[in-house]
Amino acid sequence: REIVTTGVAVDDLRKDKRLGGAVCSLSPVYHNFGSQMAGTVCTMEFTIANEGNQSLHIRAVEVRPGTSCDLEAGEVVPAGESITRTLTLRVASEGFDSHFGGVLLVVNDPSKPTQELRVVAEVE
Repeated sequence: REIVTTGVAVDDLRKDKRLGGAVCSLSPVYHNFGSQMAGTVCTMEFTIANEGNQSLHIRAVEVRPGTSCDLEAGEVVPAGESITRTLTLRVASEGFDSHFGGVLLVVNDPSKPTQELRVVAEVE
């Protein structure tokens, strides 16, 4: 049997946690594009809101295969503000199967330093 583990390096957020820090709210966290033909390009918008009292820093943006996103590492969301970005899923599977994609964010939110948006399409 194969075991796979994943690790994410994050900032030392102990001080930020005591001070309140940034609070990342990702919406939605899941989206189903429904039934799609292989080769279809599906697009959706998502929002990252900072509900904290310090700037939210996007440290890393990792996309799953077949997924692209216009969010870039290094972007900053000021306290109390939000940004909207676009995610695209290219449905590559053929046959009656599900095609999964998504984006993983590493942020400076002391309570939840990783955030993930998952998407799926049912392939016709």
